[in-house]
Amino acid sequence: MKWIFVLMLGGLTACGPLANNSSSIEAVRGVAGSNAPSESPQLGALAGWALAGIEEQSADRLLLNVFESGGAATLVHVGTNGPRKTWLSTEGATITIAAGIILTTRGFGADLMGTQTPVAGGALRNPSNYIRTHDFLNGLGQIERLDFQCESSFLKEETLEVSDKTYETMAYAELCEGDLNSFTNTYWITSDGTFVQSVQWISPELGYIGYQQL
Repeated sequence: MKWIFVLMLGGLTACGPLANNSSSIEAVRGVAGSNAPSESPQLGALAGWALAGIEEQSADRLLLNVFESGGAATLVHVGTNGPRKTWLSTEGATITIAAGIILTTRGFGADLMGTQTPVAGGALRNPSNYIRTHDFLNGLGQIERLDFQCESSFLKEETLEVSDKTYETMAYAELCEGDLNSFTNTYWITSDGTFVQSVQWISPELGYIGYQQL
């Protein structure tokens, strides 16, 4: 299976944590068309990404899709702090990932201010039950916390083609249920523990974000 993308370099608008939520989301709305999946976003979500004319792709680049708004962008790796890697768009929006988990976003409006989970990286391969916590910006620019009861499980083996490279991966699902929201995150992991791509729920307004490492 080969994923193809829409490149939108200026689509993700940089803004502070207390900036208006709708403005930054509107900045990406309509540029890539409606790429949000019509069905459950977990397994088929990345298939709707359209062609990106990215030249000289390298391992320090990340392709990102905000499914709710239909926006996409390419980000570059700008910093590492222990297991945390931070990726930056041309307009200053950032995403921080550790062990495959999206920990924070900045510049998307309804940002994820922090994620707490005891299960990440290779631990996702082992079926387990645990609590996952999201701190995010609500429509009033206030930080709100949601807790979820989560369970991880194996989905299937899948061959992925990314930037003319082929990866043999195993897909794992993370089903999370809360009082107000429920979601399923999906992770595609190689045998050596590399996260090739993932689709993860961020917040009620921002919805799902998908990433793919080049």
